[in-house]
Amino acid sequence: MAATINWEAQTFSTTDGPAAWGTGRFIPRKTLESYLISQDDDCCRIRCDVAVIKEPPAVPLPPPDLHLGDLLLASEVGRDVTFVVGGEQFTAHSCVLAARSSTVFMEEVLGTGKESAVVVGSHHVPVDGMAPRVFKALLHFIYTDSLPDELADHGDRIAIVQGLLAEADRYDMARLKLICSDLLLATEVGRDVTFIVGCVLFTAHSCVLAARSSTVFMAKVLGTGKESAVGGGSRHVRVDGIAPRVFKALLHFIYTDSVLDHGIARGLLEAAHRYGMERLKMICTDVLCSNIDATTALHTLKLANKHGCLKLNQAWVKFIRRMLDAFNLEERK
Repeated sequence: MAATINWEAQTFSTTDGPAAWGTGRFIPRKTLESYLISQDDDCCRIRCDVAVIKEPPAVPLPPPDLHLGDLLLASEVGRDVTFVVGGEQFTAHSCVLAARSSTVFMEEVLGTGKESAVVVGSHHVPVDGMAPRVFKALLHFIYTDSLPDELADHGDRIAIVQGLLAEADRYDMARLKLICSDLLLATEVGRDVTFIVGCVLFTAHSCVLAARSSTVFMAKVLGTGKESAVGGGSRHVRVDGIAPRVFKALLHFIYTDSVLDHGIARGLLEAAHRYGMERLKMICTDVLCSNIDATTALHTLKLANKHGCLKLNQAWVKFIRRMLDAFNLEERK
């Protein structure tokens, strides 16, 4: 006659209660032993469900959606501003410049603010210190929120993108800076800085570093300011006090404004604090706030206090309170 086995299912979740304390809190040993004794075959079944958490993919730049800009770019009607750049002339609509360019561009190039940008009658504006091909691509971006298609087949494509990046930084055009940096990340052409981190080499474009990193990074790592960072030929720079994996992620953020490897958020937070990169510091803080457990709580508190992260400190306090509440509830049973 077959024996009848009664199974008693008990579920323990890592998102409910003090599961992060370890398996010793799942079921007391005496309870398990008494349960086994009560079974006819002295055995029990343990089912483990493992959840593999994958890092979220990088968010790509949104595609341009300025159909009106495309129409105005193709039309010569109503163009009331003529730019003179290196002996070449480019016409534009002052209304488009006022709506789509930056305040810095309006003040430095047109000598006016956005509110008073639309002019009466046509006038000529000289633009110094910029190559005509770069200014043409800059105007195209202002109109369409994208780079010109012919740029992809241009023999000096990288040089133009580098020039655009410098002008985007000069005129405070954040989206254009990000587009140019993203394009340069995919090419080895024009990389004029080699970082030596431990035994690993990383190359980068000084124009990207000048446009997208912080003043503190430029001063501490390259020993120069943003204004004098570009040019001077290829050079090697040794970087101490940071792991190669963390520095690689730091460079990736400078180029793309995104963090792919959330597993090194602690190291990145320290680097962000060290180099005065507030946005990266904020991203790493958010990652760490959502991943506090018993194994990371102490180190998280040290990081919060060391780098003055109020949000991270508050998240740690909430975690401790949850653990104390769970402990008190367990003791009352």
